[in-house]
Amino acid sequence: MVRGSSQVTVAVDDKLYVRHGDCDGCVGLGLTPAACCQYLELSLAQPLTADQKRWAELHAGVTIRDGGSTVRIDAVCEALDGGRCSLYGKPDRPRMCVEAPIKPEQVIEGCAYELEEITV
Repeated sequence: MVRGSSQVTVAVDDKLYVRHGDCDGCVGLGLTPAACCQYLELSLAQPLTADQKRWAELHAGVTIRDGGSTVRIDAVCEALDGGRCSLYGKPDRPRMCVEAPIKPEQVIEGCAYELEEITV
């Protein structure tokens, strides 16, 4: 990952993306404040089996994506304080939070960030 003032370059799944923009806490377009902090999204080492997908889908707040290779769990981050990240700009903020979003499918509609795929 390479950082600029408001630009980040990241390699994901053999593709290279440049992220443009600065986080506005999702307040710019009337979105849910800190919309990306309302859930966890985990990539799995191997896709879920049909039975595992069925089991997961029986749990409220769990969504299976990408054919079973990604699991989304609706769970609000405990670092949010009034819809804002209490760890923003602090050294104990998880790196995942600082770097997100890193894939186009992680960019929520209306997000201040844009990802541009670049060819090397």
